[in-house]
Amino acid sequence: MHEHIDLARIYADFGPIGVSRSGGRLSMHASGTAVDVNAPVTVSRVQAIQNRLAELEAELAELARFGSDDYEEGAVLTFKGDYNGPKTYAYAAIKAGGKWHLTGGKAVQHATWDQLVEFMRKANVRKVKLVTETSRVV
Repeated sequence: MHEHIDLARIYADFGPIGVSRSGGRLSMHASGTAVDVNAPVTVSRVQAIQNRLAELEAELAELARFGSDDYEEGAVLTFKGDYNGPKTYAYAAIKAGGKWHLTGGKAVQHATWDQLVEFMRKANVRKVKLVTETSRVV
């Protein structure tokens, strides 16, 4: 039995598509998720897609929480992260040359805004402060 697959619809729903054949089965890969085109559409497949959509919506809301990189060169951000553990780590990040440079030995360096946001997400950062006043030490 041959079944028509609307690739345009799949692309619209999932993004770029890759196709592979293994053991006589055709699989489509979209956004890192394999979709078996031979599998029947069942309630569990629909639920799996709805669950993935809910995960993506939660991730989008989390990313939106940090906003976009509209900071000027020289901007300094401070934040604390706990990595779901008892110890809290304090960080500072300065924007220089269009990249973000962080304190901390294991912190991401020369980071794009997306990389900085991912670092903050993994560290469970809840609040980011923009340093607006500095005082001269010397």
